[in-house]
Amino acid sequence: MARPTKYITEKRHIMFRVRLTASEKCHLETLASEAGFTASDYLRMVVLSQAPIRRKPTPDRALLLSLLAEANKLGNNVNQIAHSLNMAERSGQPHNIPKRNIEDAMAELQLLSEYLLTTLKDGHTG
Repeated sequence: MARPTKYITEKRHIMFRVRLTASEKCHLETLASEAGFTASDYLRMVVLSQAPIRRKPTPDRALLLSLLAEANKLGNNVNQIAHSLNMAERSGQPHNIPKRNIEDAMAELQLLSEYLLTTLKDGHTG
């Protein structure tokens, strides 16, 4: 599923440059990391009093996001196979993969994706 399109007023397209020493940059990155944010989000939070959009994912959350991405890729591949099989069926070309197998695989992928999304939304319980 694609991300929703942002209005031009919501897009961050302007860059503001600031000069720092190496130690200042390191200190900023350390503060941001300890707070669980990127340096950009941390600066927005401190300087502009804006709540960051999101925190940097914890290792568990990053793993779940990675698994969700892989499940989505797999689901897309299965969907493309099903589409090809349906096209072959319409044109009268034979194939030996039962449609039920594809439907079962899609249902299992859907359950996995829903589980991962729920876990990501509600937090890791384990």
